[in-house]
Amino acid sequence: MVETIRRFPLPILFATISFIAFIYQTHFLDASNYWSKNHRLSKLIYESISAISLYFAFDVFAEVQQAKRSKRLGLYLLGFCILGMHYYSIKPSVFNIDEIFLSRYLIFFVAYHLLIACVAFYKTSDLKSFWNYNYYLFSNFILYLLLCLALYIGLGGALLAIDKLFKVHITSTYYSDLAAFIFIWVFTILYLIDIPSSFEKFKEPFLYKKTTRVFIQYILLPIEIVYLCILYFYLIQIVITNKIPSGWMCVPVLIAAILGILAYLLAYPLKSENNYKPIRFFTSKFFYVLLPLLALYIIAIYKRIKAYGITEDRYIIVLLGVWLVAISIYFIISKMDNIIIIPTSLFILLFVGAIGPWGMFQLSAQNQIMRLERLLKRNHLLINKQLINEDKKHPINKEDAQSISSIIDFLNNRGSINNITHWLNDSQKNIFERAIKNDEIYKVKSIFSSLNLSEIMPKQVTILQDKELLKEQKINTEPYKSISFFSTNNQSESLNKTMLGPEEIIILAAQDTLFVISIDSVLKQLNAACLQNNTEQKEYRDKNEQTFQLDNPNQEEIYKLNYESCLFKSTATNMLIQELQYTKNKDSSITIEQLQGFLLENR
Repeated sequence: MVETIRRFPLPILFATISFIAFIYQTHFLDASNYWSKNHRLSKLIYESISAISLYFAFDVFAEVQQAKRSKRLGLYLLGFCILGMHYYSIKPSVFNIDEIFLSRYLIFFVAYHLLIACVAFYKTSDLKSFWNYNYYLFSNFILYLLLCLALYIGLGGALLAIDKLFKVHITSTYYSDLAAFIFIWVFTILYLIDIPSSFEKFKEPFLYKKTTRVFIQYILLPIEIVYLCILYFYLIQIVITNKIPSGWMCVPVLIAAILGILAYLLAYPLKSENNYKPIRFFTSKFFYVLLPLLALYIIAIYKRIKAYGITEDRYIIVLLGVWLVAISIYFIISKMDNIIIIPTSLFILLFVGAIGPWGMFQLSAQNQIMRLERLLKRNHLLINKQLINEDKKHPINKEDAQSISSIIDFLNNRGSINNITHWLNDSQKNIFERAIKNDEIYKVKSIFSSLNLSEIMPKQVTILQDKELLKEQKINTEPYKSISFFSTNNQSESLNKTMLGPEEIIILAAQDTLFVISIDSVLKQLNAACLQNNTEQKEYRDKNEQTFQLDNPNQEEIYKLNYESCLFKSTATNMLIQELQYTKNKDSSITIEQLQGFLLENR
């Protein structure tokens, strides 16, 4: 253990930091400033997890090259700069959509693992060492992942037994803590301990196991053949019907390509063996078979980009498509079959494609701004680089309105919304700046007064207890035996489980039902109270906003109600709603997004 810490100090340090940050976020973050601090902690957690792979690659490179302490320190500083620049490049608005946020880290996480694959042996003469080294890392990764999974199931089952037998009420947070400890910290330690002290071991003949051959021949190849057959039947259908391929077909082609390349790499030592004819046939013909499918792949993604522009996902799909075509052509015409080129080229492509003005994040935003400009000009809303109100002679159609609304959401979620301010006059900029500051994107859209937002987006309603009224009123807690908090928000820890059925709100503790009430009766009481306050709410509306003909100034309504309006009584227990957020959908249905409050048990 001590030797492992000495060899890989920073990977272990960052595994520890990510785990501690995760625990702090889930247990010690004050709910009152959760949202202001959460994005910084989440960035720290993901950045630390990425740092484990990056610094492991640097440590391996330093050991293989027998680098001096000064050179290793230089690598550590380089890694710190890379991670720091990435940390500060992630803007808070990126957290609005999990997929966008995760993609910002996933692309670098994959790139760092590819760096690990090629950092030790990258010369043509090192092909056997390269394969042995990566086979060792890959097989150990699978092994320790399964061991950690078994450990989590065992200890998680023990926690569940304690919960059910002793009625301790262990919340889901502690299961998350256990998963973070095992899959981040324990996995890192176990994996690093097993790294050989000398990389000379990998220069021996191929270290091939029979289980790997069986896995390739009887599991991986049959799955790959199924995918290829499906895709070729689809290709035949396209040729017969003369139809353009669906954009969704890029996904199965990518899966088939990834599985095929994985099988090719694992079977590399056997590709010249006459004893394993299926494997030999596959490795010799795979890239020939893949090329026609890649042609369809490129046509499909081109069609998608032409219609909807470039996004990060489509950028990555294009990048991978170009890479797959280049790799396929190389292995078809090359007599050497240098497998080192696979992770090396993909690492360079992903890393370069994730940074700079040509990168996927910057380029996709610029492309969407260009699309927005074209849409506005086509609908006579942008003249001489100035945004104007709708001309009744040129009404905007619903499809373009929807596209404009989607692009504004896209830019806002990526922190690039400020790039459209040069189209606005001073009054519009004032509205824009206040809307962005308060995260009220519907007000940004309302500057484009012709968008008819009531048809494009549902109405958001939030009902809160008025804290000022609560300060003035002295709440009598004497009638209640106990007061407990409940919430449908997973970020709030609670001993109770709050369920939202299609018609009822049900609050449980263990297996006991504490409170049941129909959603309709709750909304009826709250909406009646909201109507009384409606006149007062309108007085708070900004006068400047009225001059821009906002289609929906109340697209997001917020009401503050008193204690009595938010209290719902029953025989044994009362429910006091602290916050309720729901959406009024286009079809007049209601979707409750969040509900939290207190259960007041009567004496």
